[in-house]
Amino acid sequence: RSITWASGTVRLWDLSAGRCLNELDCQTGLVCGVVAEGEFSEALCWGSDGSLRLWSPGRITGADVAAADHAAVAATALPEEGGLELRRHEDAVSGVEAKWSARRALSFGDDGLLCLWDLDTGLPLRTSRGHVGPVWSAEVDWDSQRALSWSFVDNKLR
Repeated sequence: RSITWASGTVRLWDLSAGRCLNELDCQTGLVCGVVAEGEFSEALCWGSDGSLRLWSPGRITGADVAAADHAAVAATALPEEGGLELRRHEDAVSGVEAKWSARRALSFGDDGLLCLWDLDTGLPLRTSRGHVGPVWSAEVDWDSQRALSWSFVDNKLR
């Protein structure tokens, strides 16, 4: 399986059959990226509108794929068809690091904000605005609960 995105739509594909299993219209703007749990039971997409969406493409076995059509394996969105919206950023979200087993994600964006999310509630646990401009990248050490971020505007690691 593979997840792809274009414009405002994210799709889960069965690569061996060459067909789309599920799709989610998840953003009002462009989708900038997606991170999925290893078994594709959950995915988090983010975009130019400053939001993130958590959704569940569902656990699909090889037998399910062979026997079902697109409608039968439709995505289970959280809580509605559009997925659970996580909104805190004021500008485009640049990226996300997720720790599925801990139910946490760290998003970073063009607004200079880093936001730690609780994936069960969809609420922000902590935010930090340490950069002058957009956060280009971030890495998380989930064991030590520390993150390192980089902005190309202030050219600093924080």
